[in-house]
Amino acid sequence: MVQTLKSETPNYIPSPAPDTITPGELPPVDVLYYRSPSGKDFFFAFGGCHRLQAYEKAQVEGVSCKVLRVTKPMLKVYLGGSVDVIVGKE
Repeated sequence: MVQTLKSETPNYIPSPAPDTITPGELPPVDVLYYRSPSGKDFFFAFGGCHRLQAYEKAQVEGVSCKVLRVTKPMLKVYLGGSVDVIVGKE
């Protein structure tokens, strides 16, 4: 991934292989966004850790993200019983 960000041709073929690899770009990181009834905002990134590390190693300041608004029941799929502890019981 670092090679892709540096516009170099990767020396391996990722699996599954993407249709196209655009030098200098990686797919956006999915970020889940939840706003509590009290108006507090929460952001969670559950995937994309390797992409975030690649951005860091390549010293790229901005990370492309796709923000997805979720409900508390949707968030519970990821956080399980911890959802109330993290975002509140509202």
